[in-house]
Amino acid sequence: MNDIPPIQSAGQLATSAPQRVSPAKPVVFSEPGGDELDISETGRLLSSLGPDSGIRAEKVAEIRRAIAEGTYETDERLEVTVDRLLNVLRSTNVPA
Repeated sequence: MNDIPPIQSAGQLATSAPQRVSPAKPVVFSEPGGDELDISETGRLLSSLGPDSGIRAEKVAEIRRAIAEGTYETDERLEVTVDRLLNVLRSTNVPA
């Protein structure tokens, strides 16, 4: 009670006359060119920000905490920031 049909023979395989085989060409390995690495401008900037970069982690954490609590953006801070931005724009002759 097997439903699998028998495997049919492919018939007789054809034979051919022997052929002359040429020797394989030797494999030539070239000198390695070396690895190449391209670093973006952002990557260079980030790598320059080491421990001596002037960024104080405790100050950053304090500011993040104040932002999360909603106490960082005061009217005084915004006024100082706007004044600084206007000074930069004026010094670069960009119309405000």
